[in-house]
Amino acid sequence: MKILNFKEYRQGNLIGYFAVELDNGLIIKGLSVHKKNNSTWVAMPLHRFTTADGQESAQILVHFSDKNKDKEFKEYAKQELQRYLGKEI
Repeated sequence: MKILNFKEYRQGNLIGYFAVELDNGLIIKGLSVHKKNNSTWVAMPLHRFTTADGQESAQILVHFSDKNKDKEFKEYAKQELQRYLGKEI
């Protein structure tokens, strides 16, 4: 996995957005990194929208069907982002 870019955007627990390129060439844009208290995590890309009844909602665009693989991917992405930034998030 290679981090392609990082855009800092601090709002609430959001730190910023980044993109990755996987070993197979797949590029995933719109990952986000968050921090609250002593916990830091990566979230997969989301599509935010307003429902027909006016409610704000979001849908995850990319995910693993296996929850363990999803967790491993996010942890690896966080480690690679820290390596890219040269500091712990």
